[in-house]
Amino acid sequence: MRRTVAAPAILLALLLALLVLGARQDAGVVDEHPHILSGILYWQSGTFAGGFDNPPLGQLWITAPFQLFQVDYRFPDDTQVLWARLPVIVLTLLLAALLALWAYRLGGVWLATGVIGLFCLEPNLLAHGHLATLDVPLAMAWWTTLWMMRQWLAGKPRAVWGLCLALAVASLIKFTALLLFPVVLGVAVLQQRSWSSLARSLGVCAGALLLTWGLAW
Repeated sequence: MRRTVAAPAILLALLLALLVLGARQDAGVVDEHPHILSGILYWQSGTFAGGFDNPPLGQLWITAPFQLFQVDYRFPDDTQVLWARLPVIVLTLLLAALLALWAYRLGGVWLATGVIGLFCLEPNLLAHGHLATLDVPLAMAWWTTLWMMRQWLAGKPRAVWGLCLALAVASLIKFTALLLFPVVLGVAVLQQRSWSSLARSLGVCAGALLLTWGLAW
């Protein structure tokens, strides 16, 4: 058992090293400081002032260390951007672990190792996996939604609550996550091919929309 998990664990450690190295060396990019400033203002005032480009949840996530450790932020100071990059690094590692788990369920430990290996070589994931932007938070919420949908379609009815929550969280990170609603609806219908599956899928989407509205408040 130890030998089977050694390779994925080593690759995850390598991924962590690459992300931390990039986070320490790279200068701030154009999107980072506006996201950080918007999130910090929301934490401090309780009012979202980030405009209509994105919902606030992702910005709250990347600025959580500033709130948790009471770090003062000076706009736009690159020496402090590492604090906002740490939550994204955590999500990148969790995303890699989730995809490895999915691969393990489908094909065993060697497929999981291959997935993490490809993850470590993917330029977009390496580039965005250590930046204080909303791309990785959305990707994590997106794949969590698909994972929960897979559990639900596999006959685990309790997974519907996780599916609704993941849909709601994704919708509050970026507006492009709204594309998940037709995806969930379409896949569920194609998977089961019945009017009852259509009704259940519509119920899931309605529940997720209500949960999104509740979390937004």
